[in-house]
Amino acid sequence: MAVAVAKDKDQRQTSWQDLLSADWSDIDPADIERFADWAPQLSETVQLAASSALIGAGKAVGDPGRALKLLGAGRVRHVALWQRMRELFGPGGDGAAECATVAAAAYVVAKAAGLPPYGAITSGFAARLGQRLLVPDPADQAVLGSLLEQAHPAQREQLEERLFGTTALQALEDATGEWSLPRDLKELLNPVRFSPARRLIDDALTLMVTGQPQGKLSEVEQVSRQLGEILQVLGVPWKPPPVPEPRDVLLMLADVRDEAAESAEAVEAKERQIVLFRDLLDLRDAELQSDILRPVQRATNLDVEVSRAIRYKRKFSVVGVRLDPRRALLPELRAHEILADMARMLRKATRSADHVGFLDGTTLLIVLPETDLGGARLFAERVHRGLSAARRSGHPKVLVYCTSLEQEPEPKPDALVRRLMLGLQRMGEDPRKVRFAWNDARASMFRVK
Repeated sequence: MAVAVAKDKDQRQTSWQDLLSADWSDIDPADIERFADWAPQLSETVQLAASSALIGAGKAVGDPGRALKLLGAGRVRHVALWQRMRELFGPGGDGAAECATVAAAAYVVAKAAGLPPYGAITSGFAARLGQRLLVPDPADQAVLGSLLEQAHPAQREQLEERLFGTTALQALEDATGEWSLPRDLKELLNPVRFSPARRLIDDALTLMVTGQPQGKLSEVEQVSRQLGEILQVLGVPWKPPPVPEPRDVLLMLADVRDEAAESAEAVEAKERQIVLFRDLLDLRDAELQSDILRPVQRATNLDVEVSRAIRYKRKFSVVGVRLDPRRALLPELRAHEILADMARMLRKATRSADHVGFLDGTTLLIVLPETDLGGARLFAERVHRGLSAARRSGHPKVLVYCTSLEQEPEPKPDALVRRLMLGLQRMGEDPRKVRFAWNDARASMFRVK
């Protein structure tokens, strides 16, 4: 349970998270009496709920502390959660009116099925909140919102995933995931498929769209007005938007197509920049030996190998080798010549499927297809020992770093290069003179066969 926040040396105030805890065993009774002082709006909402004929005593309850005790911990947890979700819309938003009305529909459905009303309201409020978070623009709601509502509940999630890359329930979970909620409230906010709460949400949304049966729909309007008064929401009852005209859908499709075309042009411009930078890199390192893969050749080769590994879900690792920058080179020595000699030595120690080349003028890159991080570490250790043993007098020692696709949050060629460069840079700045390391980050979502 959340810790109460200190108000001053002699007085404490209770946070809204305290009200959402499993029970109130840790709340000082004096804090309940001071409820109205630290949360006036929530206090008023609780009083309205306790006074309501819909979900309370049916008569005015003037004292905030008495309202808390009258409703009890379980019901106050729901009211506090409604108030917190209501805040996501901000003042004056019409989304809260939608939520209140769908919550009312859930209440009506639950009442007919003999289900607890407070949990039903929470589920109904959350159902509309998730979609509003998914499509926050009112202009888009008029088209996309109504289209989503026309979809069958079994297909709605799939449609949301294809349109937005996520779902209304996932958007709701992201918005409320950091809240300290007990298990029962979490299950009502994000009900699993085929659960009673999930069926309740689907039935409530279907009732709002179809308007059937008429008796229930007229009751929804009355209940939504009462819920709106409790939650201090204006603009209820809310009616679902009309089915969009084909013209509206076509205009939205045209807008999306224009955005896609602009994005494609931006990607092409970035690709042209990449080609330009690679050409500049080759010009910068014009003296690199021709028998060792040059930076542009190395980059192209890395792109091909990474694409193949991702496509076929194969293991893939890379190793970077750099001269230790903490020791200056003698005037007669050239870094790229020393690295070229190392590359020729490494080519004899690698497999035919492996590749060795310049990452830039000061760094070698070794590509290891079909190799996981454990295999790359063993290979890199042998490389480090071999190059250290073959080091000539006056030559700097070498830094060796390795990583794999499985360790990268984004399994892409550029991510591997950035990781190598950063790992080698950190070793070069490490006062402990570490010269061999690997990426020990937690494995990413990329999986291999």
